[in-house]
Amino acid sequence: MQFINSIMKGDAEALKKSTDVPFCMVGVMTLNTRQEFDQLLGQAIAQAPKQPKVEFGPPRLVSLNAYRKSPSGEKLKEFIGKQPQGEIRIVYLTGKMAGQAREETAAVIIRVRGGRAHVIGIGEVRDNHKP
Repeated sequence: MQFINSIMKGDAEALKKSTDVPFCMVGVMTLNTRQEFDQLLGQAIAQAPKQPKVEFGPPRLVSLNAYRKSPSGEKLKEFIGKQPQGEIRIVYLTGKMAGQAREETAAVIIRVRGGRAHVIGIGEVRDNHKP
């Protein structure tokens, strides 16, 4: 949750501690170096206005194989394929803006190495469009 909290609070330093590179965004863009990550996301987070309150449901761990076979996982297939499979975890995180009914779900790609977990990507979850 440090990753999400750092985004919501605009805390670039906490974001840096909770992430690692390469970092893939929805299979569209991969930031391969820490410098690329800091230039694109770190600065954007630090300069962004505070986000409205988001209410999150409990995170759901999803099997790597199940995610890779999903339409959403197909976009990240190449990126995930380059990572050590035993280190990768997929967590679905569902949230909604306070006071709104519509929920959005994202797949957070986490690498666990040496007893530490870092977010290395964000993916889509196709059943995002709940009323």
